[in-house]
Amino acid sequence: MEYQHFFNPRAAVEYENAFNWYEEKSVIAADNLIIAVQEAISDICNYPYSHRKTYKDLREITLKKYPYNLIYLIDEK
Repeated sequence: MEYQHFFNPRAAVEYENAFNWYEEKSVIAADNLIIAVQEAISDICNYPYSHRKTYKDLREITLKKYPYNLIYLIDEK
């Protein structure tokens, strides 16, 4: 079963801010940030239980090549 995802509004703002910061430095770096996030989300949706559990029901995955973690909750509904 593949899961769907959605961003918490605060997380969406943080993501946009990170993208904008990288875009000011390098368009390539900003594009690669998007790719890293998309890859992590795909991994989460395909294998949601394979990442470390950090607090109660929250899980976390670290982005490749970027100093960010995606924190997520699995909702079986």
